[in-house]
Amino acid sequence: MKSVVQMTAIGLTGCLLSALPFAVSALRAEPTASQLGKWRFNAAESNQGANPNPVIEATLDVPRDDGNHLQFHLVETLKNGAENEVKWNGAYDGKPRAGSDVYAVGYAHTSAGWSDKWEMTGGPAKGIKGFDECSLSADGKKQTCRGGVDGSPPSYTLVYDKVAQ
Repeated sequence: MKSVVQMTAIGLTGCLLSALPFAVSALRAEPTASQLGKWRFNAAESNQGANPNPVIEATLDVPRDDGNHLQFHLVETLKNGAENEVKWNGAYDGKPRAGSDVYAVGYAHTSAGWSDKWEMTGGPAKGIKGFDECSLSADGKKQTCRGGVDGSPPSYTLVYDKVAQ
């Protein structure tokens, strides 16, 4: 005949073992969406709204995106021929960091991918603030960002196609 102590120990062990698959699955949670790789702006699938000087060409190089830290280099060519360059390196903590001499942005993870809050810190658009909500396609080959100016609904959609790892 088993003692009360033995039955309690067996019962407790059974409870712990039955909970183990849930603990292991929590450790193997879905990885966060990653922008890692080289991307090219897809003007045909993008909608830049009423922007009088839209992006016509852009490349995005993301050498680091490990879920905690993001580093990228974006080069855009605008309709008027001007070129914008943004270099960003920082944590996914939502805190704004300079991306250029006229632009600051902070990134955070969302259930669908990532989001950002940006502010123009110089130039003619100084003081304008906005947001983007971004996601990756199921196959990871397309990223889509919808965004706009704070206080308004999204007014543009930017699409990038992955061209290399």
